[in-house]
Formats: sequence, structure tokens, C-alpha cells
Amino acid sequence: MKLSFKLFIVLSSMSLISCATFFDGYEDEVTIFGASDNLKIETQDNFSLEVKTDSAYYTLPKMRGKVLVKANKIKLPKNKDFILSITDGDENYKICLNCKLGFGWFTLDAILFVIPAVYDGIAGTWFYYDDIDLNLYKKK
Repeated sequence: MKLSFKLFIVLSSMSLISCATFFDGYEDEVTIFGASDNLKIETQDNFSLEVKTDSAYYTLPKMRGKVLVKANKIKLPKNKDFILSITDGDENYKICLNCKLGFGWFTLDAILFVIPAVYDGIAGTWFYYDDIDLNLYKKK
């Protein structure tokens, strides 16, 4: 094979790799603040999600700066909205998570590549979810 043909194949395959898919993947990690260790989460399809405990930075309401706290994390596919049923001890919460457009990935794909931008748009890898603060939903 000629060198020019090999180079064409390599450059063509590289141009088909989209930015958001390559660097950010198909799933988004959602952090849940203010929950206990026995947290159970299900989607609207009755699919139980794996909950991992980790530390994360939390911004207190009406305060500046961030505090490192223990938080729970779940991973969700980026391409659809979810209604989560969260059970934290005796408390039950229904929270709607809407995917939001990540303007940075959208802009980068639109400026640099056309074909990968179409792929990212169809796959939904431009989107992300906000974190959940259960303290805002708790009854006082």
C-alpha cells in the first residue's frame, strides 16, 4: 500500500472520533449531597443504580468557598432525562433530572469537526446533569 493511502486512512479515522465522546464518554457522574450511607436509587424504569461513596466539594448555600464532604455518586447515560426515586432511610424523594447542553463540547465540535459533531449530537454526549442536594428536599 502506498504511504499516502495509509495516511488518508489514519486521518479519516481520526476525524471520525468526536471530541465529547472521546474525552468525556457516554455517561455523566452525578454527585448527591446530604444523603446517608444506606441510599437506594431507582430510575423511572425500576432500574436500580449503583451508588458509590466518595468525597466531593460542596458549596454551602449563601456562603463563599467550597467544603470537602462525603458524597454519593451515580453514573447516568447522558442522552435522556430521568426521574429518580431516591430512598434515604425512611425518606423517599422523586427527583427529575433533565440533561443540559454542555456548551463547551458543542462549540468545540461545531468549530473543529462537522461529521463528529453529528455523531456527538445523535449520541447525546454533549449533555450533562446537575448535582443533587438532598438537603434542599428534606422537610424541616
